[in-house]
Amino acid sequence: MSYDDKKQKLLEKSEKLNEAIESVFKSDKDGLVLKPHHKIEVEELQKQSKTILGKIQKGEFEIAVIGQEDSGKSSLLNALIKTDIFPSNSGRTTYTSTKLISGKEDKAEVKLYTFNEFEDIFISRLEAIGVDEKLAKEKGFRNFSPNLNSYKNEKNNTDIKDLIEDAEETLNFRDEIIELLEEKGGETVSFDETKLKDVKEYITGTENDKSKPRATKEIVIYSSKLNAMPNSIIYDVPGFNSPTKLHKEQTAKMLKESDSIIFITDVSSPNLKGDELQTLSKGDDIYGVSLKDKVFVFGNKYDRANNEKEAEDNEKKFKKDVLEKMF
Repeated sequence: MSYDDKKQKLLEKSEKLNEAIESVFKSDKDGLVLKPHHKIEVEELQKQSKTILGKIQKGEFEIAVIGQEDSGKSSLLNALIKTDIFPSNSGRTTYTSTKLISGKEDKAEVKLYTFNEFEDIFISRLEAIGVDEKLAKEKGFRNFSPNLNSYKNEKNNTDIKDLIEDAEETLNFRDEIIELLEEKGGETVSFDETKLKDVKEYITGTENDKSKPRATKEIVIYSSKLNAMPNSIIYDVPGFNSPTKLHKEQTAKMLKESDSIIFITDVSSPNLKGDELQTLSKGDDIYGVSLKDKVFVFGNKYDRANNEKEAEDNEKKFKKDVLEKMF
């Protein structure tokens, strides 16, 4: 039996199974067959089944790309689409999730938050820092004091310190963010091939203005250079080093929902550690599959070695590090 035949057979079985479940739900409104807690479990399984069915019907394959800081993730993504969009400078380079899709022409779409969406996220960030809920909602993004020194203390863990730093930087660009969202909030900004590099401002902003990436909800880049993988959807996710709780949650969700994971690290200084290692080596996806069973670890910057022997030593250390810590 060919792949297409097997695929069609699986689709037919899945569709019949979902129809049978729907029939039970409709005829068992009094809960005589399924108890409430059993119904919840079946509904969740049905939801997962429909998700998988949809992917099979469309032939979609989702790939999440995550990298340690300064691992060269942006350079790899630029090479894939043969366009210098993702900034390859050191430090934090990703503020929101970016989706790469095969397209007949090169273009991009940037979806902005509405002001209310953005303010809700900002308020939840303040509450995570320790700001009183009533005060955070009363002041909102427009009127909250940019001085968060009173919430800084030695007892703060790294996450809280990062959240405070992130909130302070956001407030530094308050006027620019408000102006942008009042003018274009909720809109989708489009870029054709001639303006494609301008998308970079919405990915990381400029040196003096980070308002655009902070106001951005989602970025979709269509590239003709991905025509060899027309059904693949590649997600550049912020990573666990992002100080924004929302971005960490987005990353964890994407790793659990994707069909495959590419994890990029610096082969010249192999040192797998932290949240990435903990999640990838011990976590499971939404279908109960171990994340490490669908992750590909890429050792980048192999050419940075000073000589051939150093390159070979780096490769050995990298392989040893991956095998010992992840498998």
